[in-house]
Amino acid sequence: PAGAAVKTATVEINDIKFDRAYEAMEGPNVYEQVNLDLAPGVKAAWITGFRVEVRAGGEEAPEYLCHSRLGTILKEKSTRNLHNIKTDPEAGTRGLIAVSQGHTNFTLPEGFALRVPVNKKRSFLFGVQVQNPQGESGQQVSVKGVVTYMDGPSGKAAGLVPLQRTIFGFTGGAHARHKGMPRDDHGMFAVAPGRHEFSIEFAPRIKSPEATVHFMRMHLHAYAKSIELIDLSTNKSLWKGLASTNVKLGSLSTADSFSSKEGFPIHRNRKYKMIAEYDNPTAGPIDAMAFLQVYYK
Repeated sequence: PAGAAVKTATVEINDIKFDRAYEAMEGPNVYEQVNLDLAPGVKAAWITGFRVEVRAGGEEAPEYLCHSRLGTILKEKSTRNLHNIKTDPEAGTRGLIAVSQGHTNFTLPEGFALRVPVNKKRSFLFGVQVQNPQGESGQQVSVKGVVTYMDGPSGKAAGLVPLQRTIFGFTGGAHARHKGMPRDDHGMFAVAPGRHEFSIEFAPRIKSPEATVHFMRMHLHAYAKSIELIDLSTNKSLWKGLASTNVKLGSLSTADSFSSKEGFPIHRNRKYKMIAEYDNPTAGPIDAMAFLQVYYK
């Protein structure tokens, strides 16, 4: 909110080097703690935004980003080169926010935030996984993450509304794999050459019978065209987001997001359908992902 005590915290990782080609979900994982400026005794932080910048050779190079996320971890744990972040039960999240190739700037609608409990034992964690499918050995990249937040009292005084998080879409085993996919496929599936639609029907995993969606972001890979969300009880399209690919680099260039103060309603006892479209111009199968990260009240 305008005039409120909004703060930023920045973390940089400058020593990520490639020793070979890494496809999506295969590259180096690096983690660093993020220090938020919180006064002693403050019991919560309100996260309103998160953005990531990737550079190589002094130039912006978003094509090297696979994904990045902001979460929490107990301070006594090592944060360098972790391969698995265990759930932080008190914060109730494995990753508060994620961004990925095509969508690197996460900003919630004005007046909304993620309220995260804080204490002396917990640290915020910035994680990034990079990739270089073009195979440049020896290339070095740097990554900067910027968190926008308010402390507990300031967020409460500003009247921030806390949002919950869920996921819609393919999160594992939904479609066929192809030889060469990582064993831990993270919800990855194969797309044969040509244009294809993939769909899944589901009931939302939300904590109340009815909720309002205020923010959604698409997580996709290169050559994705769109994701559409449909309410099967009315056959109404609730939202459709588009994506574009830099064919020369083989990387996702843009991916739409949904952001609204008013939002739209979802119901726990209704069925919904998500349709993802890919157009693979290559001669062989490609790795793909397709899901929506959903923030609701």
